[in-house]
Amino acid sequence: MFKRRALTLIEVLVTIGIIGLLLAILLPALQSAREAARRTQCSSNLSQIGIAFNGYLTLYGVFPAAGMNGSKDMSYFQSSPFCRILPGLEQQELYHSLNFDIPQSPFSPINTENTSAVSVSLSVFLCPTDGGPTLSATGALSYRVNLGAGYKIFASLMGPTEPGAFEFHRWISPADFRDGLTYTALVSERLRGGGDPTGWDPARDPWYAGFSRNPPYPIDTAIDYCASVPSGVPPHSSIGGTSWFRNGFDYAWYNHATGVNSRIPDCTDLPPEAGIRGSPGSGIYAARSFHGGGALVLTADGSVHWVKGGVALPIWRALGTRAGQETCGPPF
Repeated sequence: MFKRRALTLIEVLVTIGIIGLLLAILLPALQSAREAARRTQCSSNLSQIGIAFNGYLTLYGVFPAAGMNGSKDMSYFQSSPFCRILPGLEQQELYHSLNFDIPQSPFSPINTENTSAVSVSLSVFLCPTDGGPTLSATGALSYRVNLGAGYKIFASLMGPTEPGAFEFHRWISPADFRDGLTYTALVSERLRGGGDPTGWDPARDPWYAGFSRNPPYPIDTAIDYCASVPSGVPPHSSIGGTSWFRNGFDYAWYNHATGVNSRIPDCTDLPPEAGIRGSPGSGIYAARSFHGGGALVLTADGSVHWVKGGVALPIWRALGTRAGQETCGPPF
């Protein structure tokens, strides 16, 4: 009869080492697989948003305005372009529950008649990788429409070739895309705000640089202001992307002034006394994601592209304009 031999200490240590090595190999692979699934879902969301925007274009011959300050024709007061495509996202009931005729200040809480509707969370508006503090915020938005390569709100204050796929107070038709729909960004990812007015997250929160609004500074000067962050926690907005209903850079817009996932933090031309209420201020609001290495971009023809964080700034700015006389097709 054989006597069972116990494992030696060396054998136990070797076994533990092998298990640890296998875990070290498998865990990153699992994490990578999960991120790939999240990125695929994010791309699918943008694809659906693209179909909805192009469905709107088919119906009306134009893309919706970036936002309006009045109520006439097809205009809605202080609502974002994402409101107008709800029917194309199979959200007809939600769309018809919104009252667009109620005056809505950008500095005030949502009017009580629309509170319930705009608090509805839509999975198509949420990138699963953007798992920040505002992930549970109702009505949140991980995507923004492209206002161009400048940092101003109004196209009249931008350079002649800077306006993007959307404009404040104006609906843009395909004829306005002299660079072509394929070569113009329509929507990109942008991280939601950190949600903490006392703690600044540079990847998520633009800070109040307070640089002059009129006359506008050259774009590179505005970017220098963004880079000049004061010590400590600067005054900042932490409410980014907390509403698909509202317009403005805090909620529904971005621009191509700086590159994808720029190391220069975003900033607004508003002064610190603007507080955390959100506003229609101008500023530098980059496309940002946590996918790693870049961000997903929807072009005006409805296709979705991966744009690397290291893409040359002239190419990125060219993609952000609709009539800059450039052609910069994929891959980016």
